[in-house]
Amino acid sequence: MTAPRDGSDDEARLPEPAVTAGPAITPMERRLAIAALMCGTIATVLSATLINVALATFMADMGVGHTVAQGLSTGFLAANTIAMPVAPWMMGRLGFRKLYILAIAVFVAAALLGGFAPGAHTAIAARVIQGAAAGMIQPLAMVVIFRMYPPDKRGAAMGLYGLGVVLAPALAPSLGGALVEFAGWRSVFFVAIPVCLVGMGLAMKALPDARPAGAGGRFDGLGFVLLATALISLIGVLSLGKSQGWVSLPVLGLVVLCVAAATAFLAWEKRVTRPLMDLKIYRAPGFAAAALCSMTLGLGLFGSTYLLPLLLETARGMSPAEVGLAMAPGGFAMAMMFPIAGRLADRMPARPQVMIGLGCFALHAVLITWAEFSAGFWVIAGIMAFGRMSLALVMPALSAGGLRLLGESQVAQGAAALNVGRQFGGAVGVAILAVVLETAEAALPGQTMEAFAITLMVMAGFGLTAMFVALRLPGRV
Repeated sequence: MTAPRDGSDDEARLPEPAVTAGPAITPMERRLAIAALMCGTIATVLSATLINVALATFMADMGVGHTVAQGLSTGFLAANTIAMPVAPWMMGRLGFRKLYILAIAVFVAAALLGGFAPGAHTAIAARVIQGAAAGMIQPLAMVVIFRMYPPDKRGAAMGLYGLGVVLAPALAPSLGGALVEFAGWRSVFFVAIPVCLVGMGLAMKALPDARPAGAGGRFDGLGFVLLATALISLIGVLSLGKSQGWVSLPVLGLVVLCVAAATAFLAWEKRVTRPLMDLKIYRAPGFAAAALCSMTLGLGLFGSTYLLPLLLETARGMSPAEVGLAMAPGGFAMAMMFPIAGRLADRMPARPQVMIGLGCFALHAVLITWAEFSAGFWVIAGIMAFGRMSLALVMPALSAGGLRLLGESQVAQGAAALNVGRQFGGAVGVAILAVVLETAEAALPGQTMEAFAITLMVMAGFGLTAMFVALRLPGRV
C-alpha cells in the first residue's frame, strides 16, 4: 500500500508496518536483545566521545602536534559515517547476529591495537577501524528493534535503546577526565572492552539469526567510493578551514572535490539497480523531514557536548571536575526522560513531540545565555539538564516515527539514513559552532561571555529552524 504524495500529512495513509514481530519472540528475548544492542551502542558512542579529553595528553606522550592528534577524532568520525550506508548490505550478507558479533569483535581488536599502539599513526589507524565497526551497529539496532517489537511497542523500545546513543556523550566529559588523569590516555581505548564482551555474550543468545527484507544483491562499489570521497573531502574542509583559511587553495580544492563526488554519487544512485543508498526512501511523505530533523538532533547533541564544557571552563572559570559535576544531572535527566519519550512515541504522532523537543532545546540555549551572566552553579546545571531532556524527547519519535513511514524492504535503508543524518549533523554542527565562536571572539576581543552568547543563539536558531521542518512529519500515529 503506497501513501499518496500530495503533501497532506494528516490525510495521507501511511504504509503498512515495516516488520511485525513473530509470536515466537518472548518478552525475555526482547529484553536481552535490547540489552545487547545497548551494550554495543554505549561502548561505541562512549569511545567516540571520550577521546576528546585525551588529546592533550596524547600529544605530549607521542610528541605530535594538534593536526596529527585530531586524526583520532576525525578518523573515527569519517569511518563511522562512511560505514553506516554499507550496513544494510552487510545485514543482507551476514544477518543481524553475525554482523553484530563481527562488528563488536573488530571494535575490541582495534581497541587493543590503539591501547598498545607504539606510535601516533598506529593509534589513529585503530580509531579508523573502530569507527568503521561502530558504523554498523546503530543502523542494525534500529532494524532489529523493528523486527522484534510489535508496532505499538516500538517507540518504547527505541526510547530504551536510545539511552546508549545520547547518555554516553553526556557522561563522557566527567568519565574521560577521571580516566585520563588517573590512568593516562590509553585507558580510553580499554574502558569499553568489558561492555563489548557483555554485548557479544547477550547477542549470541538473543539476537535473531535473520536478514532484513529486500537486502542482498551486488555491492555498489562505485557508489561507496563516490560517497566516501564526498564525506572525506567535507571532513577535510571542516578540519582544515580554520587552520589554513576557508579560501586557501587546499580547502577550495577539497570543496570542488566534495561537490563533484556528491553530484556524481546522486546521479549514479538513481541509475544503479542495487544502490548503496536508496534515494526513493526520501519520497515517502515526511521521511525527508525526519532525516533533516535527525541532522538537527546530531547538531544539538554533539554541538552542545562540545560547546557547553568549553563555555563553563573558559567563561565561568570552572575546573574540569566542576564541569563534569554540572553536566552530570543532564545524563540522569536523559535516563529518566527516554522511557517516557518512547512511550509517548507509541501513542502520539511524531510531529508534536519532535516540535516540542526542538523548541525546548532552542529555549534552553537562550536560558543558558541568561544564566551565564547572572545565575548560580545549580541553576546552570538545571538548565543544561532541561536541554538534555529536550533532545531525549526528540529521538524516539524520530526513530519510530520516521521508520514507520517506510515499507518493509526500506527499513534497513531508512535506519542507515537517519543515523548518517545524525552523525553528519553532529560533525557539521560542531564545525559551524567552532567557526562562529572563533569569529565572535575575534570581533569582540576580551568579551568571552558575549562571544559565547552569539554562538548559543546560532545553536538556538538551528533548533527553531528544525521546528518548521518538523511540520512535514506525519500528523497521525
